[in-house]
Amino acid sequence: MGVIDENFKPIKVEGKPASEILREMRFEREMHLMGLEVKGMREWEHYEHTADIGVRGYGSTLEEAFEAVALGLFDVMVDVRKVEPRECREVEVEEEDLEALLYSFLEELLVLHDVEGLVFGDVKVKIAKTENGYKLKAKACGEPLSEKHEPKEEVKAITYHDMRIEKLPDGRWMVQFVPDI
Repeated sequence: MGVIDENFKPIKVEGKPASEILREMRFEREMHLMGLEVKGMREWEHYEHTADIGVRGYGSTLEEAFEAVALGLFDVMVDVRKVEPRECREVEVEEEDLEALLYSFLEELLVLHDVEGLVFGDVKVKIAKTENGYKLKAKACGEPLSEKHEPKEEVKAITYHDMRIEKLPDGRWMVQFVPDI
C-alpha cells in the first residue's frame, strides 16, 4: 500500500486542476480529429428519434449545455453557422426544476423566432439556484430569418419528450429533448 503525502497539493492552472485541463485538451483534440469545431466546450448533435429529431447539447458547465442545446434547436431550423449576431434579445425565466427551466427557456426563444422572425447563432446563459428552484438569464444574438440561413425544418413547439439533464461521468453536462416538428 502506498504512503499518502499530507503535503501533496494538486497542480492547478488558472484555478483548474491540471487533470481537468488535460481532459479538456484531449476532448478538443478528439473533436478536431473528427472534424468538429469546438466553440468553448459547447457542442450539440441531433439524434434520430422515432417520429422527429432529438437535440442533445453538451458543455463543461450546465450553462454551456443549455447554450449548446439552444444552438442545436436553431440548427434544426437553419444553418446556425450562417447566422450573424446583428440583434440580441434577453430572456429571463424562473422555474421549480431544471427540466421546467429548460422548457421555458427554449419556449421563449421559439416565441422570439415565431413573433419576430429571428434565428439565433449565439446564446449566453447564466443559471442561479433560488429559494423556489432556478432562475435563468440569457442573451441570444442573431438576425431575421432569410434564405442565406438555408431554412430546414419548422419547429412547432418545445416538448418534454425524451428530456434529460445530467452530469456525465467525464464531468461534462448533457441536456437533450425532442422538439415537435
